[in-house]
Amino acid sequence: MTLLEEEGLPAADQHAIRSYLKAVFPFVEEFEKKAFPLGKSSPEDMLRFLMDQNGLTQYDLAAELGGQPVVSAVLRGKRKLTREHIERLCVRFHVGAATFYPGGSVAA
Repeated sequence: MTLLEEEGLPAADQHAIRSYLKAVFPFVEEFEKKAFPLGKSSPEDMLRFLMDQNGLTQYDLAAELGGQPVVSAVLRGKRKLTREHIERLCVRFHVGAATFYPGGSVAA
């Protein structure tokens, strides 16, 4: 059941709303791409972002990464995340491994 159906809208109204959204969505998407471009993020940037969003400190991630000094080195770009680090962070943050790879893709 869709949200429109849950709201009890008549079928004709549901159809009109869907048609409107199909027509408008490409323009909204294009505007967002121009107004809010997404740059490439480094693994360190993504880790910093996830920590900020979850209110975590370096000490909170010490167990996953092997100690606070390791977390600090990763965030400063002095040390790279290992595959094992990435697997643990994926579990903690409920994200895919590509989140922590430059370019957002995992080589097969």
